[in-house]
Amino acid sequence: RNKILSDLEKISQSNYSAAYPRFLTGKFLLIQEKYIIAIKQFERVIELDKSYTKQITELIEQIIQRNKIPALFSFLAKYSIVQGKIDRAIELAQEMETIKDIDPQEIVKIYTGVLRKETKRVDVHIYLAKLYARIGKYEPVLSELTSIIELNPEKYNEVTTIAEGIIKNDPYNANLLYLISDLYIEKNDTEKAISSLEKLFVANKELSLEIIEKLNKVLENNLDNLQGLNLLAQVYQYKKKFNEALLIYEHLMNIEGGIDLAENGIKQIIKENPDLLKAKVSLALLAFKKGKHKESLEIITSVVQEKPEMVAALIPQLDHIVRNSPQLASYVLEVYNVIPDKIIDSYVLNFAKAEAYSLVGDFEKATTHYAECFRINPETVGKVIDGLENILKKNNNLAYVHFSIGEILLKINKTNEALKHLLKVTEIDKNLTDKVIAIIYKLFGKLPDNVAITNALLGAKIWFSKSLYCRKAI
Repeated sequence: RNKILSDLEKISQSNYSAAYPRFLTGKFLLIQEKYIIAIKQFERVIELDKSYTKQITELIEQIIQRNKIPALFSFLAKYSIVQGKIDRAIELAQEMETIKDIDPQEIVKIYTGVLRKETKRVDVHIYLAKLYARIGKYEPVLSELTSIIELNPEKYNEVTTIAEGIIKNDPYNANLLYLISDLYIEKNDTEKAISSLEKLFVANKELSLEIIEKLNKVLENNLDNLQGLNLLAQVYQYKKKFNEALLIYEHLMNIEGGIDLAENGIKQIIKENPDLLKAKVSLALLAFKKGKHKESLEIITSVVQEKPEMVAALIPQLDHIVRNSPQLASYVLEVYNVIPDKIIDSYVLNFAKAEAYSLVGDFEKATTHYAECFRINPETVGKVIDGLENILKKNNNLAYVHFSIGEILLKINKTNEALKHLLKVTEIDKNLTDKVIAIIYKLFGKLPDNVAITNALLGAKIWFSKSLYCRKAI
């Protein structure tokens, strides 16, 4: 054998450009199981004469059926691609992945060789991505996953499975998290999208603006998602956008399970910015919602002393609390009463007080504040009358409420309706009869032909009164 091999090598050397002697040499080396040297001979043969490619690959095919020789697989896959046998090359690469001693980089070469020929083979991109992931080469995976989604968006599950597998081993791979978060958002997988964005924020805070944009998209139809809202507030906070962060924390207060998250966030903002009064106002509101009314009042009082106008922002929130939790109205009134009148729109404060007093059952004060609201802004008469009539639904025998409604209705020229309320006053409280008669008599002087006014005077039983107006009315 050695003599034959030696003679073949001499012939090959003396006939450098002849393919056949080298082909025979390669075959002989295969018989001797000198596979690496044989492959080198065959590569030279194919360089000299491509027509030998088929014969050589058929020889190799026979051998690998018996022996799983890594070098032969690589050689056969390479020349299967050359011959256009793409599917066979892929099969060989797949089989190579199961052979222990094969260098993964050799398999990578086969897959990339296939993709140079057929760039749109999604299955090969998937095989390659999985292989990169398995051997811990995470950077090239990103390119493959991007290609897969671009070529076939239906491969969402395969892509996310590969990416999730990598993230288990490399939880803060920013590039991969960025890609996978987009995929989750596209598929409306809210929880996974938010979790990936949380990790992305930890991995690379320089991407904060992109994270904000992604979160806003996720939360468009998920305005009660605690995890997402809390993350968005944290990112805003990192970017020093405290107003936006506080707005989200105030929203979190109103969501079940969100109040503690809001408290931690607001306190963190105050820790970083002790002079940020707006954050203190938010903390006061939060303390109030948690039932810490004394603490809330102390915070508000301190803010009033520093910058009173800041407290005005509390009114809408406190009003919301009163309407949804009437049992807290008395505590809300304590807050209202420390707010100076000059620092806030008088109408807003009076109306808020009127509603709160109505809820705690102090109808006389409520009526006074409703009347003041009408005086300040007569155009809101509808809201004022509604407020007063809500009191009458609870107790229809309150003369001062009927009197106030009557006066207001007269001022907007709803005479007949006003007279009904004024007459009701005389039925409830005889002490107000003279006052009512005086109002109606003056009205009678302006509108002597209005039968309703005449009847009202009679209905007020003017003959029982000794006042001057009554005598004139008689």
